[in-house]
Amino acid sequence: MTRATPYQLLLINLEQSLPKNALGYTSKESAYEGLKRLSGEDFGDDVAAWKKWLKDHKLL
Repeated sequence: MTRATPYQLLLINLEQSLPKNALGYTSKESAYEGLKRLSGEDFGDDVAAWKKWLKDHKLL
């Protein structure tokens, strides 16, 4: 099993597809702040825009 990268885990949390009791869960707001801090970008809560940026930078 492959471990999720920090970017992947933050994106999963931004999508709110991880149960609250799961290891690695964080709130949508915290996930957004983490993505913004790590990337230096700001796409708000637009999951599609974050996915595109992460793929374009080979981080996803």
